[in-house]
Amino acid sequence: MSEPTRPEAAAAGDRILLKSLRVVAVREGWACLESPRGGACASCSGTATCAGAALARLSGPRRTWLPVRSAPVPVGSRVDVALDGGAFVRASVLAYLLPPAGLAVAAALAAAAGLSDGATALLCLAVLPLTLVPARLAERGGGIWHRMQIQPPPSRQP
Repeated sequence: MSEPTRPEAAAAGDRILLKSLRVVAVREGWACLESPRGGACASCSGTATCAGAALARLSGPRRTWLPVRSAPVPVGSRVDVALDGGAFVRASVLAYLLPPAGLAVAAALAAAAGLSDGATALLCLAVLPLTLVPARLAERGGGIWHRMQIQPPPSRQP
């Protein structure tokens, strides 16, 4: 991912995460996008703090289906997938910070109440799904996947 290089993003003061992907299929307003092999990415010392590596972990498999909201994208072309940095941070907090924080609070309350280790573990098992509810609700309400936009690379933009 790179910092915003687009004039509209820089003018608005937004941080936009960009990833260049290849279109491998198009069906009914959706495009299947494939990430290039990250040979150099795996050996980079900045992988732990790289937004590109974080998005790769978030997107899961190498192929991702996203809705096409702009001009049609031909199979085989390269496109940029843009994501507002704030949306990425919010999704990360819901997915990666809230569950451990909920478990820590549950364990602390169980310890304060004098519960046994087994009872504390059972309480934490009950609390874990509850900590995932906000992320699920956010996704239903137009989560991070709906905020990703397919754009032609800058060299092809007017």
